[in-house]
Amino acid sequence: MSLVIGLAGRMVLVDGKLNPVIRGLLLGTVVSFATLLGGKFFDPMGFFAGVAYGLIIDLTATRFGDR
Repeated sequence: MSLVIGLAGRMVLVDGKLNPVIRGLLLGTVVSFATLLGGKFFDPMGFFAGVAYGLIIDLTATRFGDR
C-alpha cells in the first residue's frame, strides 16, 4: 500500500488540502479490497484497517515528503 500511495504522490483528485485525504482513502480502499478478495479468509476488520492506514500513510507522506 505504501508503494502505491508513494507512486501516486502527484495525483490530484480534488484541489486543495483535502486531496491527500481523498487520495489516501481511495487508494487504501482499493488495495484493501484487493487483499480482501484475494485471500482465503473474509476479514472485514482488516479491510477497514487498510482504509485507515491508507489515510495515515498519505497524510504522513504528504506532510514530510518534500523536505
